[in-house]
Amino acid sequence: MQQYTLDKKTIWLNSWIGVKYFNEYLKIFKTVKNRTIINYIPQEHSPALEYSWYDESRTKAVEDALVSNNNQLVHLLGGFHGSKPELESMANTKVVYWPTYWFHHAYYNLSHFDEDCYKIKKDKLYVCLNRRPHLHRAILMDQLAKQDILDKGYVTWHGTKDITDEKFHFCDVPFQYFDGNPITLDGEVFNSNQYNPPDFFDKGLVNVIAETSSSMPFITEKTVTPILRKKPFLVLGCQYFYKSLQSLGFKLLTDFFDYSFDFEPSTKLRAEMIVANVEKLKGHDFNDLYQQMLPVLEYNSYVAKKIVMQKDPWIPKDILIQLKKKTMLLDQDIVLGNIFDTHVSNK
Repeated sequence: MQQYTLDKKTIWLNSWIGVKYFNEYLKIFKTVKNRTIINYIPQEHSPALEYSWYDESRTKAVEDALVSNNNQLVHLLGGFHGSKPELESMANTKVVYWPTYWFHHAYYNLSHFDEDCYKIKKDKLYVCLNRRPHLHRAILMDQLAKQDILDKGYVTWHGTKDITDEKFHFCDVPFQYFDGNPITLDGEVFNSNQYNPPDFFDKGLVNVIAETSSSMPFITEKTVTPILRKKPFLVLGCQYFYKSLQSLGFKLLTDFFDYSFDFEPSTKLRAEMIVANVEKLKGHDFNDLYQQMLPVLEYNSYVAKKIVMQKDPWIPKDILIQLKKKTMLLDQDIVLGNIFDTHVSNK
């Protein structure tokens, strides 16, 4: 965790980098006094070491330290307002949300991509790439197998053990139709760069995405990348995921997809309804369908770029205030540097 003293009243914690123990937080809360402590981690929908924040004894220790030292803790997270009521209810604590963070992150990391990639001919029904074996991703894979369309798309599945972290493992994935065996594709290079998709990424008509969270609205690069690349997508996220997306100004492909799954509280049923949307496109001319979808896809790509380059009303005021004061923060995150250029320095 990187710690910066911005001024006599404010401390900035970049806690996306290397927080190993909850006591790292607690030590800071007990040491400093009369400060606002900004816990900057908009890359995630929860603070680092998420489950520790639900431990009653630990949260009580945090509250006691904050109150006794007259400190105010500000969690700056990704996601949408109200997503973390358990944090919001803590003493001397405020939660600030930045729902569009990943639009900025994806745009600047995808700046090298071919703007004409959308012109690539579509030769398969869909693309569904899975890295970490979250439970809702396993459910989605099972539904694809149930409809017997695994071979109709570009699909990857690396097994129930996370290939980036051997400790991350689901032992009891409830597969009924999918055999659970790893699926890899020629040309797929697994690395940590999510912004360098394989060549076949644009060859599938629909991106079928299992987002980071299936329990809260959190839009990441998994959704933003196809928006920027003008690809149709169906997301297995939380209930009302698409309602959240629409609140940012994006349009839905209602002439082609039935989005009633967005109102369904059951993750399994949402996955089933999403796969049904994909399955019904079988037998159609994929490239003809794509051309019909293109006006909405181009509009959404424009909206995403406008958020990044022209006006993002969802950037937290706490961020803008600190950027005006301290340019030392610009090196901590590619997003902050570009936000300073587009939303601060030219104002």
